[in-house]
Amino acid sequence: MGTPNVDKSRLIRELAEILSMPAYSQWLMKANEDAEFRREFENKVDRLHGKPGKGKYRVRGPQEFAMEAVDKAFGKRNRPNLLDPIVVNELKTNSDTLLLYRMFDGISLKTALTLGRWWCNRSLLEEICAATSKLNGTARENQILEYLRTAMFVDPNWNGCTDIAVMKIPAGASLPVIIGKGSWKALKSPIIKTQGDVIDKLRIMPIPGATQVFVPFVDGMWVEKVVRSTPGWPLA
Repeated sequence: MGTPNVDKSRLIRELAEILSMPAYSQWLMKANEDAEFRREFENKVDRLHGKPGKGKYRVRGPQEFAMEAVDKAFGKRNRPNLLDPIVVNELKTNSDTLLLYRMFDGISLKTALTLGRWWCNRSLLEEICAATSKLNGTARENQILEYLRTAMFVDPNWNGCTDIAVMKIPAGASLPVIIGKGSWKALKSPIIKTQGDVIDKLRIMPIPGATQVFVPFVDGMWVEKVVRSTPGWPLA
């Protein structure tokens, strides 16, 4: 799965080592509790429809969570999300809050909205804001959203890209992540098959994309919507 030239086993090992740290024990516990709740709900729905259900949830540890995260970050073999090099890292903050951003539309049934796992760093938004500085008001807001959509290889059929969420990692906190540049091949579909299709149908250049940050565990307490038409949007 994913980019073939990357040593996935090494990335899994490195991420599992980070997740094994005491600082992340509560994160793993919460992830297991949420997964167990979802499994119980799914089993109830299955039984209502005369199906046997998926069985009892089995608690997972750092290694299993790391394997799942790396697989998700890589994507499918013919539709990799990221390009080599791909690295595992631990974002750490000192005295300042660290900010990550993602797009969402508030209505999509195909994305995780503000709590999704794909994010970009602040520097990308700063570059986009600088490139649109000659525009004003709604025209500038829409152009920023369009530039960010293309930079992050987001298909509008997945996500309407009408808003931006910010993750504020507080001072003194840390966050395990997987980082790599986006791949246009993540957009492949029955309609999008070639680089030419990406240009003609999605208006995206199929070149190595911006740096993408995959977050295995998203703390909802750190995430909020950046309100449009307010001073400083979207960097507020």
